[in-house]
Amino acid sequence: MIGAAIKGLLVGTNGTKLRTRFEKEFENQLGEGTAVAFPSGRSALAALLVANGVKPGNEVLVTGFTCDAVAQAVVAIGAIPRWVDIDVHTLAMNPVLAEESINDSTQAIIVQHSYGIPAQLEKFQEIATRHSIALIEDSCLALGSQYADGKVIGTTQHDSFWSFEVTKTISAGWGGIAMVKNSNRASTIQTLRDHAGSRSRIDGVRALVQTAITALSYRSRFSGWMAYLPAVMYKVGLFSYSDKRIGGMTSQTPFESYGAAGPDDTWKLLSRQLTQLSNQIRRLKSNNNIYFKTMESIGIELPESWTAETTVLLRIPILVKNREAFEAHMWNNNIDTGRWFDSPVTVDNTSNTFGYIPCTCPIGEGIASSITNLPTHAGMNQNQVESSARAMVEYFADNPGESTHMNDLLASDRSKSGPQKIQ
Repeated sequence: MIGAAIKGLLVGTNGTKLRTRFEKEFENQLGEGTAVAFPSGRSALAALLVANGVKPGNEVLVTGFTCDAVAQAVVAIGAIPRWVDIDVHTLAMNPVLAEESINDSTQAIIVQHSYGIPAQLEKFQEIATRHSIALIEDSCLALGSQYADGKVIGTTQHDSFWSFEVTKTISAGWGGIAMVKNSNRASTIQTLRDHAGSRSRIDGVRALVQTAITALSYRSRFSGWMAYLPAVMYKVGLFSYSDKRIGGMTSQTPFESYGAAGPDDTWKLLSRQLTQLSNQIRRLKSNNNIYFKTMESIGIELPESWTAETTVLLRIPILVKNREAFEAHMWNNNIDTGRWFDSPVTVDNTSNTFGYIPCTCPIGEGIASSITNLPTHAGMNQNQVESSARAMVEYFADNPGESTHMNDLLASDRSKSGPQKIQ
């Protein structure tokens, strides 16, 4: 891969042959639609919004506990995010509050499957049909998860999108894909993507280097800490997020630049990982279950949708009173916890950039103020996960009120949660 980067600096890196092959492979793996690959999940979402008729000035319902990437895609096409609070049972948008938020300007709902936990899609389907608005599934954290009836997330009648940035189930450091369920929308999205052309040679090489390091970190022969190297590279500025130069969009970026084609070698890496997806899911589930059993042993009562055999959590959400103390304890035990998400939309200037008004989503704000995440990366072996779980047990033993705190938060509106059965 590094050799490909050097070659790319001399002769160029852009290409679409392997991207096209990956799209077909993704279709074969997930079925039910046309796959269109993008530089990032947020650029795939932006194209989906446009193809589903969202225009400047329209409102789009967005989960009040999400990544800024979702809001960026909405704002970048001139639409307006309308924030909807969450149901703690799923950490996804509350469907009752969603319907209450719909007005004449509402054009779409983005349903996020938080952490890989299935949202109550059946209820959102009914709402979208009743109000004649689009429904798009944010499946970025849910590759491999299923609904209660066994149907794979992203294979319903609605358009979906995934991200392949660092920490996702399969990752090349950057990249995303849309699964489009209507041929006319698929044609529109492909045209939007292809109109962007190719990115610069320097950006293409930088993407290849980012891909190469990510590839190394996802190889099982490396120790578990290597899986977090890409995250460190982001923090120190050596990697670029997809809202920077690699991937192509911010809320001020012209839409036409979102889909700029990048290096074919990235799609080669993703194709290789896709063939191992079932093994990745198996390891993730195994890691999940170690944590679940440990949490049960210290008195934490998790919602059934988190622990279901059909759910694949990319990280394990933990709710604690003193987040900094918990994270420091875990760090001292060589565990990098990380956070998804520590505010209703995870950027420092949410109010200024995305129009979020404090107290709009009180449940989301409450969860966000307590949440941190345990690593479940498929590259972690059983001993590493068990070591992480033991460190958690030690902290909870020294802080006996923590399990009660988490249980109280998770039970706060559990009665509003419903089954995830999909017709």
